[in-house]
Amino acid sequence: MPDAFCATSGSGDQLVLHCGESALEPWSGVGYWDNRLPGGGIVKMFDYYGSVNHVAPADSGATEINWSLVWALRTYC
Repeated sequence: MPDAFCATSGSGDQLVLHCGESALEPWSGVGYWDNRLPGGGIVKMFDYYGSVNHVAPADSGATEINWSLVWALRTYC
């Protein structure tokens, strides 16, 4: 999806975030993310304790991730 960050669970459920949005990440297991936020936007992924454990760089797509390690997502753009 253009101008958005899309997260997908292993079963195909999707979570879409736009600039300035955040969400709890509801899945466990392997899935994918695709970052197409405008203006070089990034997404920080936080663990249960609030520490950043991954950053989705600008304009990066179809990247596999283990959602079990992610508790929340926040966009920055």
